[in-house]
Amino acid sequence: MEQTERAQAVLAWRESLITLNDTHFFELLRMYLGEIKTPYNKQKLIEDLSAFLRKDENAQMIVRLLSPNDIVILSAIKILNLPTQEKLSQFFSTDFSFAELYERLLNLEERLLIYRKTEDKQIRFVLNPLLEPKIEPLLSVSTLMPAGNFSGSNHSAYEPSSIFFASVFSLFFHHKDLCKGDGTFKKKGLNFISAVFPFAEQSEGLEFFELVFEGLKNLQLLVQSGANLVPNIERWKQFAALDDVSRCCYLCAASCARFTNDTLQKYAQLVFSICSSVPDGGFSFPVLMRLALLQNEKTPEDFALKKGRLASLLQDIKPVKSPSTQDENGGAPLQTSMFAPNVELSTLVKQIIKMKLLVEADGVFAKSDFFSAALYAHEHNFGESAREPLKGRLSLNPDFSAALIPGADLAEMLPLMQVLSLSRFDTVPVFEISRQSCSDAFDNEMSVAQIKQILQSAVAYEISQSVEFSLEEWEHAYNSVTLYKGYVLKVDKEKRAVIESSSQLKPYLLAVLAEGVYLFNFVDDEEAAEILKKSGLEYIGAVKTSKTVRRPLPFSALRSGENLLIKEPEREALPKNERDNLLSSFYAELENKCLPEEQADGLRSRIRRKIIVNANQLRGESVRFERIEAGGMDFLGKVHVIDHAISTNSMIEISFDEESERIVGTPIGIEKSEGDALLKLCVEPDKKVRVVSVSRAGFIKRIRGAIFKEI
Repeated sequence: MEQTERAQAVLAWRESLITLNDTHFFELLRMYLGEIKTPYNKQKLIEDLSAFLRKDENAQMIVRLLSPNDIVILSAIKILNLPTQEKLSQFFSTDFSFAELYERLLNLEERLLIYRKTEDKQIRFVLNPLLEPKIEPLLSVSTLMPAGNFSGSNHSAYEPSSIFFASVFSLFFHHKDLCKGDGTFKKKGLNFISAVFPFAEQSEGLEFFELVFEGLKNLQLLVQSGANLVPNIERWKQFAALDDVSRCCYLCAASCARFTNDTLQKYAQLVFSICSSVPDGGFSFPVLMRLALLQNEKTPEDFALKKGRLASLLQDIKPVKSPSTQDENGGAPLQTSMFAPNVELSTLVKQIIKMKLLVEADGVFAKSDFFSAALYAHEHNFGESAREPLKGRLSLNPDFSAALIPGADLAEMLPLMQVLSLSRFDTVPVFEISRQSCSDAFDNEMSVAQIKQILQSAVAYEISQSVEFSLEEWEHAYNSVTLYKGYVLKVDKEKRAVIESSSQLKPYLLAVLAEGVYLFNFVDDEEAAEILKKSGLEYIGAVKTSKTVRRPLPFSALRSGENLLIKEPEREALPKNERDNLLSSFYAELENKCLPEEQADGLRSRIRRKIIVNANQLRGESVRFERIEAGGMDFLGKVHVIDHAISTNSMIEISFDEESERIVGTPIGIEKSEGDALLKLCVEPDKKVRVVSVSRAGFIKRIRGAIFKEI
């Protein structure tokens, strides 16, 4: 921290002390400086406290008394950068209850290691700038995220590889009746998928496939066309242009919900950053959640799009409501769907695990072999030159079945998948060429010549004459009966020459149905009117729509180097026995003073809370006896503690027995009745009001200060 920044930080710390009410201010000062005599000056007292912390022996003792849990919390406050109570509660949700976290934060504040700062109308936690240089060597990301000891297999039974995506494309290209009109699978569709994909016979494997299915729909790779769900070929070409790791990350993010383009990129990058930061030893699930939260902290700055033309285009994209609006494939309308807001980080992490980007063994999660290999290729910029060619990978059998050896680029395989229909997905997927599969290719305006060329590009030898003969026979049968959908134009005899010679109309002409009767494939009435007018024909007709064709925006590249640098701290905390020895020396010093019991008890409490760092603090007159806790049958004592908490605007901690969870909250009021009293308590962190029987409470303690709110 630069000198000017350090000075501003120290000033902010001093101002935070000024904002404390007198009760808490003088309680804090007495613990370090002794009894405060009048007349006093708050600024002078704060300067004396600063001088206390600047003494090297005092600062060193504060640091030496830090426990591993202290260091974990201080590391979180440092790395999360001005965290709120809610963020810290979320970060440590699997480690501490709210009451435990509250108590630890309060203790760190009493020990002058942290303070509260108001920013954006929220209370945030900050390291004390006077002590920060001393404790920084103890703080690190590795403290928050200890690596596990992954001892299982990194292999996954199913991987989102190029050959898998190609097979899925073939499945939906050639089997259009797998889904209902609402985009969910029919029962026979699920049965067919289980038969084709053996891993989907198990519930975990079927869950993986359904997750992929949802992602493909939300990425608009599968779109609704009438009652069918079909591949959006232009979108698939964009998807195929990505590398393996980017495809996995985009699909995993999209499996959570449908997002706008900028939000989709944000979550895809977050998936990439989380997975790439997991070490070989892996992380436990709680640590994985911490990693997700830390990576998500980068989101506001790193993923904000510049408000240029591209950002405007992204913001303008809306779901298409008209069922007649067609996409760039010339027939499949885009799905109608609302874009989702942000998703829970826990949902995203669970989707990562379900997709097997991370694999689990004994509660520890590590990168799968597939993701590790894909990540290596991504980080070393392996491009087209490193991709294996399709040539020679396809084996055509006499029975028109075909086996495809994995390893080719997805973009090369897509044209082939429009000819081959998937029969079984295995280590080497099996396909078939049939009259129906070729009919699907003809529907997509492929010719026999193109199909031959596509097949020839994948086999190591010349395709057989029987295959060529069958292709030609199937094309003849396909063309013998043709069903068209389009615009029919009927013109007088004198206008036919204009139609047949027009360069504007020729690209849209599908067929001449009869003399003077023509079939065109205009997108809509508006385009029909415009093209006919340009051709020189007089055409009068109402324009029913004004929809324009929206082509999908390309996927944005994901950035490497987003993983957290997880390195060991420069120093470690003192062993527990050494910390205990330091505390024992203060206890011994206190016993030698022979103070009254009430004063001695108060000072013992300060030693236990590690507030005493110098023997000069062991002053009996600095202790003011206050009853802050009561329990058991002491009904009046419990009521007294509550009344005092209400008058000082303090929180209280309540437990009902040794095994029950402690609850923390702010007392709103107490209603006394015969034999009991009912306490209204605003419970943290959910702020719900709860009514508690005081007589049934096993233990009630007033908590010093009010860490999570303005005083």
